[in-house]
Amino acid sequence: MLNFFKNHWLLIMLAVIATLLAIVWVQGKSNKTAKQSLPNLPSIAYPNLTGQKVPPAITFNLTGTDLPTQVSLYQISPKSLNSVEAKALAKNFGFPENPSNISTDSVFGDYYLWLSGPQSLFVRLSPLDINFVHDTSSSPISSQGELPSEQVASNFIQNLISTNDLTPTGATLVINGSRKMFENNILELKLDPTITKTRVVDNNPTTSLVTSYLGKDGKVYSFLYKAGFANPQNPTNYPAKTLEEVKESLLKEGKIVTIGQPTTEPALYVPTSVNIIRIDSALLFYPPQPNTLYPIYILTGTAKTNEGDQPVYIYTPAVNSKYIQGSS
Repeated sequence: MLNFFKNHWLLIMLAVIATLLAIVWVQGKSNKTAKQSLPNLPSIAYPNLTGQKVPPAITFNLTGTDLPTQVSLYQISPKSLNSVEAKALAKNFGFPENPSNISTDSVFGDYYLWLSGPQSLFVRLSPLDINFVHDTSSSPISSQGELPSEQVASNFIQNLISTNDLTPTGATLVINGSRKMFENNILELKLDPTITKTRVVDNNPTTSLVTSYLGKDGKVYSFLYKAGFANPQNPTNYPAKTLEEVKESLLKEGKIVTIGQPTTEPALYVPTSVNIIRIDSALLFYPPQPNTLYPIYILTGTAKTNEGDQPVYIYTPAVNSKYIQGSS
């Protein structure tokens, strides 16, 4: 046997090399076939969000991550109010009918502003954006009584939304947490619109599209409504990125949308490295492009910056890169 190997070692080596080359060829052909098997679907022009580039030094420490195999892109309609409806809304919030100021933006159109004592109400007509605030510096918060429970607060705010015809048609408002603030005299309540259990976000994942401050005295001290969409329909299902595809495409397609605490400006921090500990599926509502809900992944982690470790949030398209305009 030993003499056989000595006499035919060259043939044996050639056979081994040929076998290895055949394996590589079969794997390459399989990968090519897998890419070719992706369905023929329209490409997507994802919004160009404001934010910072993802640094090359990025690590993933994930446990139990189970990404979907497909994600859906939805067509929507901007939720809007006309002038009469906006004035009726203001009256329901206790303001006079006529606004204190009307301004116009080249992108979004008309903005209405009401001022009355310590209260202000800002309304963008389309896509609808509402910001009601009671100024506590000129009218102190009551410390008498008890704060409502999270569920009672949710029922109250959802009734307010329904009464004013603000329910985001085609979506379900789900509690995304609450916390006591201002020496436990205010309850902050967050509600997220969800579609088939997928959260809808704007370009700031640390805030919910419906956020309210409720006091012990039964007053609403703040009401922020940014769910300016309606009628999600015609979902188009796209192959989703795998975790490996997320890692491969992140430097090119990802964007740091928030870094640091919610009250800080992202530009204050320069990230040198990022450690990702969580990935969630979401739908992006982007008011400058108000006719589509875009499937995204939200990557959550910690960034090392010039000011120490900071929480970081990254958005990246959830669909396979083949379908992203400008990706290939």
